[in-house]
Amino acid sequence: QKAYTILMIIKKAFTFRINMTSALEIAFLTYAGHCRFVWNHFLQMNRYRLEQGYRVLRYLEMDYWSKLWKKSEEYGFLAACPAHLLQQKLKDLDKAYRDAFDKNQPGKKLPTRRKRGQHDSFRFPEPKQFKIAGNRLKLPKCGWVRFRKSQKITGIPKNITISRRGSHWYLSIQVEQDLGSVNHPRSCAIGIDRGIARFASLSNRESIKPLHIFRKWENKLAKLQRQHSKKQRFSQDSKKHLAKIRKLYTKIEIYA
Repeated sequence: QKAYTILMIIKKAFTFRINMTSALEIAFLTYAGHCRFVWNHFLQMNRYRLEQGYRVLRYLEMDYWSKLWKKSEEYGFLAACPAHLLQQKLKDLDKAYRDAFDKNQPGKKLPTRRKRGQHDSFRFPEPKQFKIAGNRLKLPKCGWVRFRKSQKITGIPKNITISRRGSHWYLSIQVEQDLGSVNHPRSCAIGIDRGIARFASLSNRESIKPLHIFRKWENKLAKLQRQHSKKQRFSQDSKKHLAKIRKLYTKIEIYA
């Protein structure tokens, strides 16, 4: 009977809430705003180029122009943001365009504009750009930042993403874990098919039920949305209700 040897190398993310200060809030909003600015600015440029029949700008071209912008008077404010954050955002935009034009991914669409309050995030793509010590994180231009370490971080940190969900900022640390090699006793593999009615169906006729996390807050979410629909658009009361809805969505995402 033949046994399978499986090399278990996986990627996993640990998410923690950051202990914010007023200075840190300003810095994070600035970084997120600058990343959003270069995304939207090059998005607009590429839309115009496509309308005129030209190809879109690729990453190296966008990076070249962004470096010139930082030396100009009009866009000199971009120099306040660590360079690798802007570069990573441009790489994300370049990948979005490559996916959109990939014939093997017919469901992909062209990237869209990023909005404040919905896309407040930035990523440090390399381990040399940050340092983790206990419940503290060292970031360029920010120094040491404390976060609520609710569990042990296992594995080798590869990159970190900082994002705002609702009224709080969160830190997501992506790690690579080497679980070693495992000798599987079975002589055949098991196929897994993920679905909606069933979370997973196995080829050996076993199935795994879905968690239905959304059902727990479904009624509360529907109530908040009904109340929000009756508010005057763009009023302060409407904004407060919208913040409550986003907070509930954040809770659903965390526990899902």
